[in-house]
Amino acid sequence: MSGDLLSALFKRRSQVESGGETWESAPEKSIADASHLKDLSFAKDAPSAQEWLQQLEVTPEEDKLAEALADGMVERRQELPAHLCTALSKEDTDRLNELA
Repeated sequence: MSGDLLSALFKRRSQVESGGETWESAPEKSIADASHLKDLSFAKDAPSAQEWLQQLEVTPEEDKLAEALADGMVERRQELPAHLCTALSKEDTDRLNELA
């Protein structure tokens, strides 16, 4: 039985090797290299992460709550049946949209 297994394995190996292709690395000169990084220094003189973050421009934080409320109001208005009057007047709606 073990002889049959070895025979089957060797047969399969020869089939794979006969149908396979060998790819060798022979790279050609390319413009897709890292030459644009040649002046970049990875030495120890780089600022710490804390210092680097402090050098970045301060950007306002996204107000996710106001956006979520506005989206919720739009979805809620769309879900109301057409025959149902909304509890908000046009002025109330404009004021809420202004606040959002």
